[in-house]
Amino acid sequence: MAKGVKPAPLREIDIDDDVLSCLNQLVAAAISGTQSAEPVAAFLMAWHDAERHGGFDFSELPRMQPAARQAAVKLFGWLSENPVTPGDLGLDIIFQAIGTRWAY
Repeated sequence: MAKGVKPAPLREIDIDDDVLSCLNQLVAAAISGTQSAEPVAAFLMAWHDAERHGGFDFSELPRMQPAARQAAVKLFGWLSENPVTPGDLGLDIIFQAIGTRWAY
């Protein structure tokens, strides 16, 4: 996701700035070359479409850098109360790019 850009939701979704910041951080990590990139991408792609991309293996959490792990926990908590998909937030193209980067 571009720096500080809010997604263009297809429907009105209440996402606070803290959760949006975590989502931005995770997307940036997923396309980076850091040690967190692959497990973060797996986490995001499982959210995007677990049936197609597989579920997230929680034993991968230690491979994430602490900030990425905390962002994933925050996003997971928000998702537990807001059953939305990346597509609901207007993020399909970004998630397609992540999937292409990691051949999901």
